[in-house]
Amino acid sequence: RRGSARNNTISSSNDNAESYSTWAYGSNGGTGFGPATYREGTGGGILLVGPADAGRQIDGSKSFGVFAGSGSGNTQAMDRQILNAQQAGTLTISCRFDVNNTVAFSGFNLKTAPGTHFGDNELISVGIHPADGNNTIAINGGAGSTPNGRAINLGTDLRGQILDFILTYDGLTGTYTLGAKLRASSTYTFVSGPLKSANAIPAYLGFGNFNTGSNQNAIFDSVTITDTG
Repeated sequence: RRGSARNNTISSSNDNAESYSTWAYGSNGGTGFGPATYREGTGGGILLVGPADAGRQIDGSKSFGVFAGSGSGNTQAMDRQILNAQQAGTLTISCRFDVNNTVAFSGFNLKTAPGTHFGDNELISVGIHPADGNNTIAINGGAGSTPNGRAINLGTDLRGQILDFILTYDGLTGTYTLGAKLRASSTYTFVSGPLKSANAIPAYLGFGNFNTGSNQNAIFDSVTITDTG
């Protein structure tokens, strides 16, 4: 379109953990993503979740896990660069929040640059948070986001269940549409709103688990980003 700042290159990034024997910082078995890179947290870490973990993997035999530990500061956050990132695209991802959701946020985000903390340069984050309850997907985007009205209540306790997300974003206009559903459901619930800024390129996909305690795991799988603008 005349006058548009968009690049019409279409690319895709995907990762599903099946090609990994272990998952550690610096490893990368996917397509179109950089390696897993540590950002913050002192007592947690990342792991490959498999059948030995009481069947907590999401798709196939393996999933990605970000775990927290007991005590203050025992959290963990990391990110991966989206190679050849464009301003507009769609992220699909499946999650299982094996946390008690009593301490702090667990989930994922999109950001323009890595920074040194999970929330640095963030455009939007999606997950569960104690203040929003156990039935609700908390969305931290621009003005009007949770706790001021933009969240998705799926009407049941989300802890431990497999959740599917589809996040369509436009970094040029600074807007998003998020769909969320339980794996057992065929229907997504959608909400739209602003990103934290416009004229931006979502270039990093982050994962964070700040819900400290024993056996607090945020699990992710079937990650795909299709850039369309």
